[in-house]
Amino acid sequence: MEAAGREDYYGRQVEVIRKLQEEEAIDARFDRDALFYALLVLTVGPVLLPQIQRLAMPMPDREARWERLLEDLAVILAPR
Repeated sequence: MEAAGREDYYGRQVEVIRKLQEEEAIDARFDRDALFYALLVLTVGPVLLPQIQRLAMPMPDREARWERLLEDLAVILAPR
C-alpha cells in the first residue's frame, strides 16, 4: 500500500472514531490515540500474527526475524 493510501486508510479510521464519539456509541472521554491504536491492532494484528508466531518458536535467526517484524511495523505506523 503506498503512503497516500495508508494516510487515507488511517484517516478513515480516525473518522470512524470521531463518528462513534459523536453518536455517543463510545465515551467521548476515551483518548482518540488509544482508540486509534486499538483499531490499528485489530486491522494490523492479523497481518503480523504469523510473524509473531514464528518468532515464538526456537530458531537460529530469531534476531533477524525480530528486526524484520519491527521494520514492517515501522512501515505500517510511518504515516501516523
